Amino acid sequence: MESPSASFDSVATEGITEEHSRLLLETLVACTPVGLAVVDMDQRFVQVNEALAELNGIPRAAHLGRKVQEIVPEMWSTLRPHYQHIMDGGEARTFEIKGATSKALGVERHFLASYYPVRTASGVLLGTGVVVAEVTEQRKAHDALRASEQRYRSLVEAMAQPVWTTNRRGEVVEPAPRWLAFTGQTHEEHLGLGWLHAIHPEDRKRVVRGWVEALRTRKSYQGEFRLRFHAGGYRDVVGRAVPVFDDTGDIGEWVSTAEDITERKRAEALVETERARLRAVLMSAPAGVAIVAGRQQVFTLVNPLFRRASQGRDLTGVSLHDLDNEPGRAYSAILERAYTSGQVQTDKELPIVFDHDGDGVATTRLFDVTYQPLRDVSGQVDCVLSFAIDVTEQVEARQKLQEWAASLRNQQQWLEAVLDRTPVALMLMEPRSGRPLFANQAAREMAGGEFPG
Repeated sequence: MESPSASFDSVATEGITEEHSRLLLETLVACTPVGLAVVDMDQRFVQVNEALAELNGIPRAAHLGRKVQEIVPEMWSTLRPHYQHIMDGGEARTFEIKGATSKALGVERHFLASYYPVRTASGVLLGTGVVVAEVTEQRKAHDALRASEQRYRSLVEAMAQPVWTTNRRGEVVEPAPRWLAFTGQTHEEHLGLGWLHAIHPEDRKRVVRGWVEALRTRKSYQGEFRLRFHAGGYRDVVGRAVPVFDDTGDIGEWVSTAEDITERKRAEALVETERARLRAVLMSAPAGVAIVAGRQQVFTLVNPLFRRASQGRDLTGVSLHDLDNEPGRAYSAILERAYTSGQVQTDKELPIVFDHDGDGVATTRLFDVTYQPLRDVSGQVDCVLSFAIDVTEQVEARQKLQEWAASLRNQQQWLEAVLDRTPVALMLMEPRSGRPLFANQAAREMAGGEFPG
């Protein structure tokens, strides 16, 4: 019994003449998107399709009867050994070649070529069959990918921080030189999930939970933990892991880094200590102190005296723009001048009514206020410090002195008027120089209107 394929073949080919077969073959060759050709034993083209003619930049008819080296002279030295291989009885071979054709002289292009022997039914070698496809763009993409991989590897080697890759399950399968150099782990110790043992025991469970969640959700991981250091002890690091997806959308691997932030954390701790010390000074200062940040004028620090002067309200986090009252608007205006000009602003003996003594009775206190712009590291004003000193007692004392001085002047004028009318000559002399300081009318008359000496 004939097989189905044999029956199909006999049915399919029944009624097809040799001429029809030839036409079908020519149509197939002509429509194939890859270059096809048959070259005889003298390396002359006897059959060429349009695709190969297009690749070579020479019309199809111009190929026929001409030698390969005439059509692609710049590539002949590369192609000749392959033709010779077929003529010497060799088997088919496929390889990649590069060179220029008449289509783009001087421009290097890449081709994937297959050469195979063309024989008669009896096995006599007639020539070489050629299949050619241009792969220039694929080669460029491949080279770009290879260069990118090389840059990545070079970057990994150049980076001081540990970099490592894991498979889709988070297991290390390839050596990670930077990880080994940083942690001091051996190659065997860090394989699989062994890299987790370099994490501080107190941090490990937390890191594992975050890592498992990243694997489950297929999202990036970031976390801070302590990592073993080859010189002893642990270093503070920020670990990051990013999934790398393949063409099917599945995770192929994870690329991870550990940024050493030990020195940064120490510096931040010092800054925080200084900030806390400064805050303690400002909070305990015998003056009303407030720091207002940005154009939105948000209070970031308010000390107790400033809070009392603000009717006891804690303004921390509140914007001055939300205080809809006249004192608030006046305060906002002078802060804005300090912020925009970058110049110190002042208020002298500014009256503020509030419960100063905490007895429920509002009194008026006087303050000398300095509005000092504070700048960030770039030199831009980012907040304004208000420093208000209570000068009520000083002002009251000054007013008392002024009152006493005025009273003394009045008494002196009254006394001089009384003495001036006394009929007895009176004169007040400076002890050392003897210079007259005062003489009443009787004394002036005795002196003829002039003082002796």
